[in-house]
Amino acid sequence: PVIWGYAPGWWDKAPLINARVATAASSRMFKPLWQHGRAICFADRWFEWKKEGDKKQPYFIHRKDGKPIFMAAIGSTPFERGDEAEGFLIVTSAADKGLVDIHDRRPLALTPETARVWMRQFLEPHSKSITYRVIPALTRPMMRKDTNPCQ
Repeated sequence: PVIWGYAPGWWDKAPLINARVATAASSRMFKPLWQHGRAICFADRWFEWKKEGDKKQPYFIHRKDGKPIFMAAIGSTPFERGDEAEGFLIVTSAADKGLVDIHDRRPLALTPETARVWMRQFLEPHSKSITYRVIPALTRPMMRKDTNPCQ
């Protein structure tokens, strides 16, 4: 497995978990990953957290058609390139209409066709998502299957 989060040896803060599509190709941190570490992260959903008053509320987001989400990712595996850092980041883009109310960024979701193009160094984003407000327990890895996620 590859670890979600990336921090090169010179980085003295917590590992980062995402990179903006608009700046990743030219940034000091992400340029090598952009050029040589493209990947696809397969998922059936993701969560976004929105501050509501003094608490954070998680939202459950998935494709309307139930198909997998192909998220653009960049990363490094030391055993392949000799890097001292390993891990991956999700590439993000501006949020689509509807998601803007929750978060201004979202994973860059690709179709199977654009995923192949992404792996060949080109980019064509695509997204068909739906968003639900959910209970915080749903984001826990060991949540019971009989828990109703929607409020």
